[in-house]
Amino acid sequence: MRLDGAPRLLGGNYAEKPDVSAFGTGWLVTWAHRHSHNSGLRDAVFTLVAADGTPTTEELVRTTGSVAKESGVNVATDGNGALIVWSDNGDVRGRFVDNSGALVGDANGFVISSQSNEQFDPDVAWDGTTYVVAWTDWRAHPTLEPGEGDVYATTVDVTGAVGDVAGTVVDADDVPAGNVVVAGADGRSVFFWTRLVDAAPFGAFRLQTAYAPDDGGPSDTGDTGVPADTGDTSVPGDTGETGETGDTEVPGDTGAPEDTEPSVDTDESDDTDDSGVSKEAGCSCGTSGRPSLAWALVLSVAVLRRRR
Repeated sequence: MRLDGAPRLLGGNYAEKPDVSAFGTGWLVTWAHRHSHNSGLRDAVFTLVAADGTPTTEELVRTTGSVAKESGVNVATDGNGALIVWSDNGDVRGRFVDNSGALVGDANGFVISSQSNEQFDPDVAWDGTTYVVAWTDWRAHPTLEPGEGDVYATTVDVTGAVGDVAGTVVDADDVPAGNVVVAGADGRSVFFWTRLVDAAPFGAFRLQTAYAPDDGGPSDTGDTGVPADTGDTSVPGDTGETGETGDTEVPGDTGAPEDTEPSVDTDESDDTDDSGVSKEAGCSCGTSGRPSLAWALVLSVAVLRRRR
């Protein structure tokens, strides 16, 4: 990889936390514009950048009604337009951009999440059928830790309809979590976020992940990234049906018909061990003189068949 020429300046002063997504033949770039180096006031802004790196004039995402407390500006594109999301004075809001690069819809955008306390640092992805938005949430734990709380998510379709207005829980308990990011493809999405794990030798924030299948519901996989156990306990050879169709051949099976069972020789001759089970019948016995587990299984199967 090589850079094509010198880097170009983009936007005005005090820009922070940019995001970018491919858009048409170029890119759509978003960021927060701080009013001064030490100001708590910020505006969500965006611009289009041509394939040769030439930017257009930056624009405010929320063009009316802003209180300049906007941050966490992120963008995703669906191949025909884009959705910009941001934190707006403690709520998560969104606004669409059409395929020409023009803002559409209400000048204030629309509310994605507006619960008690604050929702902030949203991220957004297009999963192939809908937008998926995730954020850090303080509705239940506003004082857990700066920048940390619970993690929620929802969907937004291309008309702006929000799937779950209360948000779907991704990670919500008394343990600090946040900094969530989301990616999507083929109708599915995956979330990554940080969570405080109290484990030896000391507690620390670790990465968590959860996978959302195409029904949109997160399925927690813990911090291993491995999908949750399905609980399938089937073994090779089991057909999943009752009766004899799922029988598995075991060592020592004599192949006796159903109306017979392995012979048990009660004669105290040399062809028996101390347990009275015939060695000639295929018993695999250890030095203790007791039948092996495999042979015990053969006997059990034979008895069950006999009873039927």
